[in-house]
Amino acid sequence: MPDTLFFLLAGLLGLHVLLVGAAGIGWRRTVHAAATFDDPTTWPSVSVLIPARNEADGIESCLRSVLANEYPGRMEVIVIDDGSEDGTLHRARQVRANAEARVPAEVGTDAHPVDGEQPEAPTLRVLTSDDRQAGHPVRHKSAALTQGVDESRGEVILTTDADCTVGPGWVRTMVRRCTEERPFVSGPVRFDWREKWFDRVQALELIALVAFGAGSIGARFPTICNGANVAVHRSLLESYRADSTVAADELLLQHVAYRTDRTVAFEASPKAVVDTACEDTVSDYLEQRKRWAWMGTRYPHVVPSAVAASQWTLHAVLVVALVGAVVFPAWQPIVIGAVLVKMAADGFLVAPAVRHFDQGDLTRTFIPASLLWVPSVFVIGILGTFGTVHWKGRRIE
Repeated sequence: MPDTLFFLLAGLLGLHVLLVGAAGIGWRRTVHAAATFDDPTTWPSVSVLIPARNEADGIESCLRSVLANEYPGRMEVIVIDDGSEDGTLHRARQVRANAEARVPAEVGTDAHPVDGEQPEAPTLRVLTSDDRQAGHPVRHKSAALTQGVDESRGEVILTTDADCTVGPGWVRTMVRRCTEERPFVSGPVRFDWREKWFDRVQALELIALVAFGAGSIGARFPTICNGANVAVHRSLLESYRADSTVAADELLLQHVAYRTDRTVAFEASPKAVVDTACEDTVSDYLEQRKRWAWMGTRYPHVVPSAVAASQWTLHAVLVVALVGAVVFPAWQPIVIGAVLVKMAADGFLVAPAVRHFDQGDLTRTFIPASLLWVPSVFVIGILGTFGTVHWKGRRIE
């Protein structure tokens, strides 16, 4: 193996071990913090925002799971239909009509004490997207969320997606740590996988990303989060308006972490988990991952940008080394050793996360999945950077 390639591979692999090792330690910190955090003495009012586009099959389950939450303070749920072309809007309005009899109260902005308070049933509103997206082909989901924020009245904004379901303690668990001093809290998202091998690979990959994002927060170099499970304090939104991109959740996380004196947190409690379905086809999987890669090319801060670039470069060099090992057998011991070191570092992060979120069976898929990550990260990074990216059937320019 040429010296240049060897030292490049060794340096990138060493950086990967340091980053993933630090994230693994940070993950353990977030789990400990979630287990030892006490509930607040007063609970803020909450607005749960659910942007929806062409989610007729999932919107009812999503809304029922959210409305089933018992929250000690006042809570409203707002669906923002983002130009759906199926029955999403109709089904959301049906759920609202069925719920109106038992949710007559409107949310306020005052905090409510825990002791002596009977939780009020949440209200549900259904909005249709306005014309703010005209001339802005990138906006779509973030424009719908902006509309929801403007229409909401809760002190804390909690967001999820219309194809997700949550547990009965989700709202309470996500909101408990969201304060003016800690205005951004991200939470775990988990694929509801079946026994298909492709589903298992997706589920393991998502857990790895969630664990790395959580661990980077715990290790104090925040990088990524999942917009399907985020709590934001309204005071933050009043002082900052994110650029109109679908990556606004990660941009907001990074803004708080690197541009303000406030802090961010990851809520690791299993009660905070949001479940969603795996992608059914390889093409849908690639489209989703391309969007994620596209987001990573637009980070405005040095640390997350450098982390994303180093990860893609490592996988690109590994692809070159693996191809070279086929042509030049003398390379094989070095390449195999590099792959094993990477797998060991990744396992240090992923193994406790899959157990924590009750997905321990996924460990059986770890070795083939981690091998698949090498070419997939390389290819998807290129596609997300230079290819066309779509969101719910609409091209993102």
